[in-house]
Amino acid sequence: MSKPKKMTPKDKLIRFVAFFLINVVFQASVIANDKHGAFPYFDFKPDSVFDKKCLFDGKEVNLYHKKVNESDRERFLDKEFQEIVKNLDDGAWIILYKNNQEPGKVFLMFEVKSKFLNGQYKEYHPSGLVKVLRSYENGKKEGIFALWSQEGLLASVMVFNKNIAQVDLSLNREGKVEAQTNHYGRNPSTKVLKRPKRLKKQYRYLLNFSEKLPPLDCST
Repeated sequence: MSKPKKMTPKDKLIRFVAFFLINVVFQASVIANDKHGAFPYFDFKPDSVFDKKCLFDGKEVNLYHKKVNESDRERFLDKEFQEIVKNLDDGAWIILYKNNQEPGKVFLMFEVKSKFLNGQYKEYHPSGLVKVLRSYENGKKEGIFALWSQEGLLASVMVFNKNIAQVDLSLNREGKVEAQTNHYGRNPSTKVLKRPKRLKKQYRYLLNFSEKLPPLDCST
Protein backbone atom coordinates (compact mmCIF):
# COMPACT_ATOMS: atom_id res chain seq x y z
CA MET A 1 0.00 0.00 0.00
CA SER A 2 1.45 3.35 -1.12
CA LYS A 3 1.98 6.10 1.37
CA PRO A 4 -0.20 9.24 1.07
CA LYS A 5 1.53 12.05 -0.76
CA LYS A 6 2.92 14.68 1.59
CA MET A 7 1.44 18.15 1.06
CA THR A 8 3.86 20.80 -0.07
CA PRO A 9 3.62 24.41 1.17
CA LYS A 10 2.16 25.29 -2.22
CA ASP A 11 -0.57 22.65 -1.88
CA LYS A 12 -1.43 23.95 1.60
CA LEU A 13 -1.69 27.50 0.27
CA ILE A 14 -3.98 26.44 -2.59
CA ARG A 15 -6.24 24.50 -0.20
CA PHE A 16 -6.39 27.43 2.22
CA VAL A 17 -7.30 29.93 -0.54
CA ALA A 18 -9.96 27.59 -1.94
CA PHE A 19 -11.50 27.04 1.49
CA PHE A 20 -11.48 30.80 2.16
CA LEU A 21 -13.22 31.63 -1.14
CA ILE A 22 -15.90 28.97 -0.60
CA ASN A 23 -16.54 30.32 2.89
CA VAL A 24 -16.84 33.92 1.61
CA VAL A 25 -19.31 32.89 -1.12
CA PHE A 26 -21.37 30.93 1.41
CA GLN A 27 -21.54 33.81 3.87
CA ALA A 28 -22.48 36.26 1.13
CA SER A 29 -25.31 33.99 -0.04
CA VAL A 30 -26.65 33.70 3.52
CA ILE A 31 -26.66 37.46 3.95
CA ALA A 32 -28.34 37.97 0.58
CA ASN A 33 -31.16 35.67 1.65
CA ASP A 34 -31.39 36.93 5.22
CA LYS A 35 -33.32 40.16 5.10
CA HIS A 36 -32.85 40.60 8.82
CA GLY A 37 -29.11 40.97 8.28
CA ALA A 38 -28.59 38.68 11.26
CA PHE A 39 -25.52 36.88 9.89
CA PRO A 40 -22.64 38.40 11.86
CA TYR A 41 -19.57 37.86 9.69
CA PHE A 42 -19.64 40.98 7.58
CA ASP A 43 -19.41 44.56 8.75
CA PHE A 44 -21.92 46.49 6.64
CA LYS A 45 -24.27 49.35 7.43
CA PRO A 46 -26.91 47.62 9.56
CA ASP A 47 -30.62 47.57 9.15
CA SER A 48 -31.32 50.71 7.11
CA VAL A 49 -31.07 48.71 3.87
CA PHE A 50 -34.17 46.81 4.90
CA ASP A 51 -36.24 49.61 6.47
CA LYS A 52 -39.11 51.39 4.71
CA LYS A 53 -41.31 54.44 5.12
CA CYS A 54 -44.85 54.17 6.51
CA LEU A 55 -47.61 56.46 7.70
CA PHE A 56 -48.49 56.08 11.38
CA ASP A 57 -51.37 58.19 12.60
CA GLY A 58 -50.87 60.39 9.54
CA LYS A 59 -47.17 60.93 10.32
CA GLU A 60 -44.28 59.58 8.26
CA VAL A 61 -42.24 57.05 10.20
CA ASN A 62 -39.48 54.56 9.47
CA LEU A 63 -40.43 50.91 9.83
CA TYR A 64 -37.58 48.99 11.45
CA HIS A 65 -37.10 45.56 9.90
CA LYS A 66 -36.90 43.54 13.10
CA LYS A 67 -40.07 42.34 14.82
CA VAL A 68 -40.25 41.44 18.52
CA ASN A 69 -42.08 38.57 20.19
CA GLU A 70 -44.26 39.65 23.09
CA SER A 71 -42.37 37.27 25.39
CA ASP A 72 -39.05 38.89 24.39
CA ARG A 73 -40.00 42.53 24.83
CA GLU A 74 -38.24 43.11 28.15
CA ARG A 75 -35.05 41.37 27.03
CA PHE A 76 -35.11 43.34 23.78
CA LEU A 77 -35.50 46.68 25.57
CA ASP A 78 -32.83 45.85 28.14
CA LYS A 79 -30.15 44.40 25.85
CA GLU A 80 -30.68 45.34 22.20
CA PHE A 81 -32.67 48.51 21.92
CA GLN A 82 -30.03 51.06 22.91
CA GLU A 83 -27.52 49.61 20.45
CA ILE A 84 -30.12 49.72 17.69
CA VAL A 85 -30.84 53.41 18.35
CA LYS A 86 -27.15 54.25 17.86
CA ASN A 87 -27.33 52.94 14.28
CA LEU A 88 -30.53 54.65 13.18
CA ASP A 89 -30.97 57.80 11.12
CA ASP A 90 -32.81 60.82 12.53
CA GLY A 91 -36.59 60.65 12.52
CA ALA A 92 -39.54 58.74 13.96
CA TRP A 93 -39.32 54.93 14.05
CA ILE A 94 -41.68 52.05 14.78
CA ILE A 95 -41.04 48.40 15.64
CA LEU A 96 -43.77 45.77 15.23
CA TYR A 97 -44.81 42.79 17.29
CA LYS A 98 -44.01 39.44 15.69
CA ASN A 99 -47.50 38.04 15.24
CA ASN A 100 -48.61 36.06 12.20
CA GLN A 101 -52.30 36.14 13.11
CA GLU A 102 -52.49 39.94 13.41
CA PRO A 103 -49.76 41.50 11.28
CA GLY A 104 -48.90 45.15 11.68
CA LYS A 105 -49.31 45.41 15.45
CA VAL A 106 -47.05 48.20 16.66
CA PHE A 107 -44.87 47.42 19.67
CA LEU A 108 -42.85 50.62 19.91
CA MET A 109 -42.76 54.15 18.48
CA PHE A 110 -39.82 56.44 19.22
CA GLU A 111 -37.90 59.39 17.84
CA VAL A 112 -34.16 59.56 17.17
CA LYS A 113 -31.85 62.51 16.69
CA SER A 114 -28.05 62.42 16.55
CA LYS A 115 -27.99 58.73 17.58
CA PHE A 116 -29.98 59.38 20.79
CA LEU A 117 -33.60 59.05 21.81
CA ASN A 118 -35.06 62.52 21.38
CA GLY A 119 -38.72 63.36 21.72
CA GLN A 120 -41.68 61.08 22.27
CA TYR A 121 -41.46 57.37 23.10
CA LYS A 122 -44.47 55.03 23.25
CA GLU A 123 -44.87 51.33 23.94
CA TYR A 124 -48.11 49.51 23.13
CA HIS A 125 -49.78 46.47 24.62
CA PRO A 126 -50.51 43.65 22.11
CA SER A 127 -54.16 44.73 22.38
CA GLY A 128 -53.24 48.06 20.81
CA LEU A 129 -53.67 50.15 23.96
CA VAL A 130 -50.77 52.40 24.92
CA LYS A 131 -48.59 50.95 27.70
CA VAL A 132 -45.81 53.50 28.22
CA LEU A 133 -45.45 57.18 27.39
CA ARG A 134 -42.07 58.88 27.87
CA SER A 135 -40.03 61.76 26.55
CA TYR A 136 -36.28 62.10 26.06
CA GLU A 137 -33.76 64.85 25.41
CA ASN A 138 -30.42 63.70 23.99
CA GLY A 139 -30.94 60.21 25.36
CA LYS A 140 -31.86 61.42 28.84
CA LYS A 141 -35.23 61.06 30.53
CA GLU A 142 -37.10 64.33 30.69
CA GLY A 143 -40.60 65.14 31.84
CA ILE A 144 -43.42 62.64 32.33
CA PHE A 145 -43.06 58.87 32.32
CA ALA A 146 -46.50 57.23 32.47
CA LEU A 147 -47.55 53.57 32.62
CA TRP A 148 -50.95 52.03 31.81
CA SER A 149 -52.34 48.57 32.59
CA GLN A 150 -53.57 46.13 29.95
CA GLU A 151 -57.09 47.39 30.67
CA GLY A 152 -56.04 50.95 29.82
CA LEU A 153 -55.97 52.20 33.42
CA LEU A 154 -53.27 54.67 34.44
CA ALA A 155 -51.02 52.82 36.93
CA SER A 156 -48.17 55.21 37.66
CA VAL A 157 -46.70 58.60 36.81
CA MET A 158 -43.04 59.53 37.22
CA VAL A 159 -41.47 62.92 36.60
CA PHE A 160 -37.83 63.33 35.52
CA ASN A 161 -35.59 66.34 35.28
CA LYS A 162 -32.36 65.89 33.30
CA ASN A 163 -32.48 62.11 33.74
CA ILE A 164 -33.05 62.34 37.50
CA ALA A 165 -36.31 61.08 38.99
CA GLN A 166 -38.19 63.70 40.99
CA VAL A 167 -41.42 62.02 42.05
CA ASP A 168 -43.17 58.68 41.51
CA LEU A 169 -46.95 58.40 41.92
CA SER A 170 -48.74 55.03 42.21
CA LEU A 171 -52.44 55.01 41.36
CA ASN A 172 -55.30 52.70 42.26
CA ARG A 173 -57.91 51.44 39.81
CA GLU A 174 -60.01 54.55 40.42
CA GLY A 175 -57.20 56.73 39.18
CA LYS A 176 -56.34 58.21 42.57
CA VAL A 177 -52.87 58.45 44.09
CA GLU A 178 -52.36 55.81 46.78
CA ALA A 179 -48.59 56.14 47.26
CA GLN A 180 -45.98 58.78 46.50
CA THR A 181 -42.20 58.46 46.36
CA ASN A 182 -40.09 61.60 46.50
CA HIS A 183 -36.62 61.20 45.01
CA TYR A 184 -35.14 64.47 46.23
CA GLY A 185 -31.80 64.05 47.95
CA ARG A 186 -29.92 60.81 48.48
CA ASN A 187 -32.64 58.91 50.32
CA PRO A 188 -35.94 58.52 48.44
CA SER A 189 -38.95 58.34 50.74
CA THR A 190 -42.26 56.61 50.02
CA LYS A 191 -45.50 57.61 51.65
CA VAL A 192 -48.57 55.39 51.49
CA LEU A 193 -51.67 57.54 51.75
CA LYS A 194 -54.42 56.52 54.15
CA ARG A 195 -56.91 58.23 51.89
CA PRO A 196 -56.09 58.16 48.17
CA LYS A 197 -56.13 61.64 46.67
CA ARG A 198 -56.86 63.07 43.25
CA LEU A 199 -54.06 63.34 40.75
CA LYS A 200 -52.65 66.84 40.35
CA LYS A 201 -54.36 68.87 37.66
CA GLN A 202 -51.38 68.96 35.30
CA TYR A 203 -51.37 65.14 35.11
CA ARG A 204 -55.10 64.44 34.89
CA TYR A 205 -55.15 64.32 31.11
CA LEU A 206 -53.21 61.04 31.42
CA LEU A 207 -56.27 59.40 32.97
CA ASN A 208 -58.00 59.54 29.59
CA PHE A 209 -54.93 58.93 27.51
CA SER A 210 -55.47 55.19 26.93
CA GLU A 211 -55.45 55.77 23.18
CA LYS A 212 -56.09 52.98 20.74
CA LEU A 213 -53.39 52.08 18.28
CA PRO A 214 -53.36 54.62 15.43
CA PRO A 215 -53.63 53.25 11.87
CA LEU A 216 -50.45 52.06 10.18
CA ASP A 217 -50.11 52.30 6.39
CA CYS A 218 -46.98 50.82 4.78
CA SER A 219 -48.45 50.56 1.28
CA THR A 220 -46.51 53.52 -0.08
